[in-house]
Amino acid sequence: MRQLKVRCAHDGVEHHQHNPVRRYVADNLQSDRILRARRYVESSLALCGPGKKTIVELGCGVLDISGPFSDYHEVIGRECHEGCAQDAVKTYPKAIVSVGAIEEVLPFSCDVLVLCEILEHLEDPLKLIARWLPRARAVVISHPLNGDIQHDFSGGDHCWSYNDADHMEWFAVGGHRVIETQRFEMGSYRIIMSRSMNLISEIPA
Repeated sequence: MRQLKVRCAHDGVEHHQHNPVRRYVADNLQSDRILRARRYVESSLALCGPGKKTIVELGCGVLDISGPFSDYHEVIGRECHEGCAQDAVKTYPKAIVSVGAIEEVLPFSCDVLVLCEILEHLEDPLKLIARWLPRARAVVISHPLNGDIQHDFSGGDHCWSYNDADHMEWFAVGGHRVIETQRFEMGSYRIIMSRSMNLISEIPA
């Protein structure tokens, strides 16, 4: 992992909390990423078997990814931006959303864990991975790939730039098997996204 020296995680959170509320699914640049992530969540739910499942999304924003599943599953989100959290609850009233640092949430068992565009913001992403992934049956992770360490490519929020090896390390540390990975362009970003299953509780496809 390579750290961007221009800021620490606290600075990134403070910057993010002053950003306007954004619905990424309605953004021409971001909507493709959101729809890809939704498909990964849907595929992960199918592997977990029938019945109501628990989806946890850390750094959930306005619940663009997991919110649509809240009519049929328990959706629990955590977001540090109060305005985004309020918008999420208004749009998806069946979801449970709390406001605060995601690192302060005590890990609990869930069926699908969503960590999309969040690990690059954290002070200690490996610590969060090691705590949460063993408790999740399936995980969806995405983040920018090989960001420009010399320039402020993130617009003010990112602390880290990751490569392919970093991405795969998340799953190895968490005891998961990667099922599917895709890389795609999003404006000046190249995004990597994967979904996985827990090796201990894995259900045969």
